[in-house]
Order: sequence, then C-alpha cells, then structure tokens
Amino acid sequence: MDNVALVHGSARDEDEYGLVLHVAQPLLAETDMPLTFFGHTHIQCGFSEENNHRWQTLMPVYRSNTGTQHFMFHLRPGTRYLINPGSVGQPRDNDPRAAFLLYDADEASITFYRVPYNIPATQKKIHSAGLPERLAERLAEGR
Repeated sequence: MDNVALVHGSARDEDEYGLVLHVAQPLLAETDMPLTFFGHTHIQCGFSEENNHRWQTLMPVYRSNTGTQHFMFHLRPGTRYLINPGSVGQPRDNDPRAAFLLYDADEASITFYRVPYNIPATQKKIHSAGLPERLAERLAEGR
C-alpha cells in the first residue's frame, strides 16, 4: 500500500469537496501518489490525470437503483487517480443503496458496488440513538 493515500476531503483540507474536475485537477497535481481515496462528499466518483495532460472524470454506471450491482474500472500505469468509494450510510446521490468499492492491487482495478440493505432497521437504530431525524430520512431518500 505504499502507493495509496487515504484522506477525508483532500490531502490539503479534510473538508474540501472534490465533486468536479476543476477542483480535482489541483489536488492531483499536488500529490505524487498514484492512487488517493477520498470521501466527504459521499458520492461515488473519481478523477484521473495521465501524463500531465489527459484529465478524466470517472463515474460508475449502474443499470438501475435497485439490487446489487457493481462496476469495475482498470487502473492504467502512469496515471494518477483521486477516487471516492461512496458511502455505506448517508448517501448523497439519490441512490439509497450502500455504496463502497474494493481495490485490487494485484489486478490494478477498483470495483464500485451498490448494495441494498435494511433501511427501516437502520433508521430505527438512528432514532434509538437519539440522532437527528434528518439522518434517518436521508437514508431512504439517498440525498
């Protein structure tokens, strides 16, 4: 894992929102790491920069907002990536399923997943813990 960094928002600011390419470009330019995983936005996405000139936005594509689905992406040599695995809870992309990814260093790939789970049971636990109602509502809405 010497070539992987894990950050919350970005390496320069834990609260930075990396949702669009023009924000991701300087973040990728500031790191030598080939692969950086970030969160904060709760939205599965990614950005890549190849050979200091080819920039790309990466978005997993799913057939629907139901059932278990996955989307595999092969990482290219000589390319730096900024990747958000999504959120198992508190999604923000209008898809209430749990969102995560698996990184396979041997295969140089990432696989994004969407998996349904028992939202009412989870909402009940949120209520029982005395957490804000909005957190429970958000689970079913996916935003």
